[in-house]
Amino acid sequence: MIAQLNLNTRQTYQPFYDRLAAGWCVPPNTAPNVGDLRNRIAQRVSKPGCSKFISDLINGTATATNPAEFTDALKGFNEIASSSQKGVVYGDTIMNTYGFAGGTIRGSIGTHTAQIELSTPYPTPVGLSRQGLAQYMNDQANIRAGVALHETLHLAGKYGYSDYAYAKTVAAMQGVKPPNFTDIRQASDYWNKALDAACNH
Repeated sequence: MIAQLNLNTRQTYQPFYDRLAAGWCVPPNTAPNVGDLRNRIAQRVSKPGCSKFISDLINGTATATNPAEFTDALKGFNEIASSSQKGVVYGDTIMNTYGFAGGTIRGSIGTHTAQIELSTPYPTPVGLSRQGLAQYMNDQANIRAGVALHETLHLAGKYGYSDYAYAKTVAAMQGVKPPNFTDIRQASDYWNKALDAACNH
């Protein structure tokens, strides 16, 4: 993901960054671009089959004791990003806990404490052409949007829905026996693969 540039690189690309500042470019030491995340999530959920997959996933995971707060991912993201919740931030919780970059969540919508944490952006490679830099920025913005969508769905439950719960639901939707996951990352990757297939094709 995009990260803080060193001074020389920042000076080299400053004019280009200025032109991108209102879009998906993430300058150093800033919060995530919520507007860009919202637009990219909207593009994903507008694809045929995506919204239905998400609705089926959430409804299939919801229980009487842990009902769904939403089944529309974009509405869910908008609520989390609103002033009534804790918004979207950068952080290193997953890196510090598991040793790899990733997103996570905190709180819940019902308690007005819902928050999405995206991993702190990585340094931008030095020496890219203007076109290469633009492509890199766009690719990283798409990755962040995918993580934001994934984490939004975790907050769909009144008490949250875990990677294991979603993986079990995906297996049921596909008519197969849930795999025996050895760790949470496997469960996360399992259901996220189905999410990508539905929303990022």
